[in-house]
Amino acid sequence: MKVLITAVLALSTTSWLSAVVAAAPFQQQAAVLPQKKIMKLIGDEDDSSPKQAATPVVPIQYNGGSVMTEPLHIYFILYGNHDAQVAQNFQYFAEGLHGSDWWGVTRTYYQPINGTNVPISDRVVFKDIWYDNYSLGKDISADSAIPTIITNAIHSHRGYEDENAIYVLYMSADVTDGGFCTGGYCGYHWYFTTPNNKRLVYALIGDPTVCPGSLPPPGQPKGVPGCLPRPWRNTTTSINGNQHADGPMSAIAHEITEAASDRFGDAWFDADGEENGDKCNGNYLGLQFQGSEGYNVDFNGHLFLIQSNWDVITQSCSIGRKQHVHTQ
Repeated sequence: MKVLITAVLALSTTSWLSAVVAAAPFQQQAAVLPQKKIMKLIGDEDDSSPKQAATPVVPIQYNGGSVMTEPLHIYFILYGNHDAQVAQNFQYFAEGLHGSDWWGVTRTYYQPINGTNVPISDRVVFKDIWYDNYSLGKDISADSAIPTIITNAIHSHRGYEDENAIYVLYMSADVTDGGFCTGGYCGYHWYFTTPNNKRLVYALIGDPTVCPGSLPPPGQPKGVPGCLPRPWRNTTTSINGNQHADGPMSAIAHEITEAASDRFGDAWFDADGEENGDKCNGNYLGLQFQGSEGYNVDFNGHLFLIQSNWDVITQSCSIGRKQHVHTQ
């Protein structure tokens, strides 16, 4: 069974309606999602071997839109109550993406510019981590909530509206957006337009311990789908000993690579509407163990468990591709 980890709010410009947000002075792109585009939680079956996304393979293809060809900036907004290890993990991960083989797979995606296929930038730059202590309460399901949280964070830190950034908003376990877990997804990416006519790309990720899922009981064929990677289910541990910090890393990787390759929902996806992250959801190639805890990437000595990425050249899942990179 093919399983997906996130609700990617992107397919084509005809799939969306623009709406003026009454509660905030900017425009939010309001989703009109066909039922088939509601992304499922991670399933419970073993999906850690090399695979194609389908038989026959449905190839991912370029559909004419924009990808992130300029140096990519990563900002994290920790909304709610988070311990220090969450921020530490996120920073190590963002810093490790630059020059990594995993990001090398993302760089197989490109945008034709002036007759040249320009790949996604090799420069991934960790910029900052900002904290928001429930500024809009514990229910941020209003259409204006996420754009408000992001723009307030930017302006309160004297930042600028960065169109070459992905703003990753991570909700603590006691916060709801009205769809995380209960709506069948673990996160999504999309964008909104500010009064300055800046289109800001963001990702929303929830704490996977809210709906971790479970492995099948003895003698039973199925467990419970959820948002925690399968190797850490039915336990309270993870590779760095903190599921609140380790658990979301695969979803974050999923959304960052999708936002880079399909930032406005009109660039890279297949005939079924699946983006690169979707096609390898729940697939953990290169799985290794430190003691009893699984991981598959080592970023500068920091271990993470993240899903594979779809390589557009081989049209298959891959955990890495060597790349030539510039220094930061």
